[in-house]
Amino acid sequence: MPDSAAQAAPTECVILLHGLGRTAASMLWLARDLRAEGFVVINQNYPSRSEAIPALSHKVHSAINRCEAAAHAAAGANTNADLASVHISFVTHSMGAILLRSYFANPDFMRPTHIQFQRAVLLGPPNQGSEIVDQMMSRWYFKLANGSAGVALGTAPDGYLASLPGLPMQFGVIAGVAAKQNWLLPKLPMPHDGKVSVSSTHLAGETAHLQVPVKHTWLPSNAKVRKNVVFFLRNGIFSPETGAGTL
Repeated sequence: MPDSAAQAAPTECVILLHGLGRTAASMLWLARDLRAEGFVVINQNYPSRSEAIPALSHKVHSAINRCEAAAHAAAGANTNADLASVHISFVTHSMGAILLRSYFANPDFMRPTHIQFQRAVLLGPPNQGSEIVDQMMSRWYFKLANGSAGVALGTAPDGYLASLPGLPMQFGVIAGVAAKQNWLLPKLPMPHDGKVSVSSTHLAGETAHLQVPVKHTWLPSNAKVRKNVVFFLRNGIFSPETGAGTL
């Protein structure tokens, strides 16, 4: 008879990382959809306004450990079960993408060989920084409200974001284009989602980029965005029904 290791199915785990000033509750709709599709979901919370981004990236490491624990739980009492194929994907919103990039930029994190990083979908990521941060970071109340992590999201070519690499996996980006200019905030290049310009969402190595008529805050909960997240994690492309680059 074939041994149990040969028969062991890989554990498909998805880690969710929310944005600045939000909590894991903002990702609950996505978590529900992904669990319904059979994924193990780790909806990771983190104190986005009280720690710097490198420190916050330890939460990514914690979530990966939780995926490993889920793999062991799936193996159950069978100690011969093969854990060499723990597949981990990510879905991030806004600053969550920066935490993910920061995690992979840190060589001190141990990444066991039995973990395979599969795919990622980045929702409204400020990959190239935020023009709002550029114009607001010198104001005392901005750091009070957003912490050092928020201040690090500027667009300076010698800033923190510019030092980060891309992602060592297949990934797609979904950018919102629904917002008009908000005269209460610094001017953003059009098009944008109210907080992040479309041009800022791009990151070298992306395999797909989708623009959607959704404001920044609502990207994780929008039904069609969620559908495309699931489709990309399964297929490595956004749904053909979406059309070329827009929804």
